[in-house]
Amino acid sequence: MSWKTKPLLLSLFLVGGSIFLQARVAAADESDMDNDPCLTDSICKAHFQRGRKLSKEDNYAEALVAYEAAQLRRQVPWLLINIGRTLHKLGRPAEATSYYKRYFADEPSGPAERKQRALQFQAEAEEEVAKLGALQKQNPQPTPSTAAGTSPPPSTAPATTAGAPTVIEPSPAALSPSPSPSPTPKVEMTGRPTWLWTGVAVGGGILLVGGAVGIAALVQRSHASSAVYVGDPSAEALAAKDSARSLGIAADVLIGVGAVTAGATAIAYLVKTRRKEQPKTAVLPALQAGARSVLVGAAGAF
Repeated sequence: MSWKTKPLLLSLFLVGGSIFLQARVAAADESDMDNDPCLTDSICKAHFQRGRKLSKEDNYAEALVAYEAAQLRRQVPWLLINIGRTLHKLGRPAEATSYYKRYFADEPSGPAERKQRALQFQAEAEEEVAKLGALQKQNPQPTPSTAAGTSPPPSTAPATTAGAPTVIEPSPAALSPSPSPSPTPKVEMTGRPTWLWTGVAVGGGILLVGGAVGIAALVQRSHASSAVYVGDPSAEALAAKDSARSLGIAADVLIGVGAVTAGATAIAYLVKTRRKEQPKTAVLPALQAGARSVLVGAAGAF
């Protein structure tokens, strides 16, 4: 074997060894993933695959929902890395850092490659948190008045010089007389007054009750007249007659009271309306005009 072929064989051996080691590590990772609680659960796996697909489409908000659903289904530590990375891409690096710390607490002895990736993501998130903190220190939040673009109102106190008395002059508006308030016009209520409807309703109700009592009296009188007896009337017939007589009297009284109530209400309303419609005669101006005409006539006679 010549000296030229030895380095070639050595390089081939090293490359083959590295490929073999990588294959073993990949096989070990695949075997671990095959036994993973989330990937062996169809629901958790579906949420995870949906979140990864949405993340590749830059739809990080929906991807975060999918990853959180998977984490609720199966609490596996590596899902915390996915959630933290998605939060970082959504512009929430402080929350992402908390998820990376949770991952290291839940899986202190995880795969080296996964831990390295989590450390890298955590360092990036912490660096961005530091940058945001520095920016906030350089540009503090403005006060509400400054943010609204308004300046504080200028002082209304007059400028004074040392030793000179302060003279405060009233404004022209204060010197001018204030206009007298205009009288509030009286608003006349239109429509029928309440007492009219009350009187009509009471009178009508009494009339209805009187009518009902009168009908009952007629019914009792009919029973009394249709009672069959031999000789003197029976006690039942006498009771029916007395009841009919009492109901008749009550009906007459109720109908009379109802009619008087309704009639009095109607008459009062008509009288009041009539008084409102009649114009008021100015007695005093007429007397003054008459006296003035008498004086004028007397002056003309002389």
